Amino acid sequence: MMGSMTPEMMAQAQSMAAGMSAADMQRAQEQMKNMSADDLQRATTQATAQLSAQQQYVLTALVLLLVAVVVAVVAVVMLLVVAVIVTTVMTVWLLVGPACQQASQQLKAEGNALHSAGKFKEAVEKYERAKSNVAGHSNTTSQELRTACTLNLSSCYLNLKDWAKCIAQCNEVLQASSSAQQG
Repeated sequence: MMGSMTPEMMAQAQSMAAGMSAADMQRAQEQMKNMSADDLQRATTQATAQLSAQQQYVLTALVLLLVAVVVAVVAVVMLLVVAVIVTTVMTVWLLVGPACQQASQQLKAEGNALHSAGKFKEAVEKYERAKSNVAGHSNTTSQELRTACTLNLSSCYLNLKDWAKCIAQCNEVLQASSSAQQG
């Protein structure tokens, strides 16, 4: 049917769509909202049989216009939802970052006290948790805290005579330091 539309018919369809009031559009939406697919098909078939070819063309154009409007509204709603999600995630990230750093500082202090008392296994747990808390953060404070905990872990493993883990921690610090100098 769309292929048989003349420019005049298209202009008339646009004119009719432009002439519809918001109330008419709302009424049409309300009527169709509660109709099943079969009911909608029957009503369309019945109405189409009563229309002339030109009127059918205009009706088709209006339906397509309505579908385009609905798609546009859905797209805008989806963009708004994405914007809200991104804003929420960014806000949470900004609020959580300092709290993680503060908790990690506390864990590091507890690890330092355990290290000084010669409780190296317990100190390892504190330093690992502190490192884990700031693992996703790339700011300077988090990097310095991660480096300090890693060095303290290497000291714990040295005192526990766990040479492989001690070397792994030292290598981690060297690699992070090398990456920082290159970047």
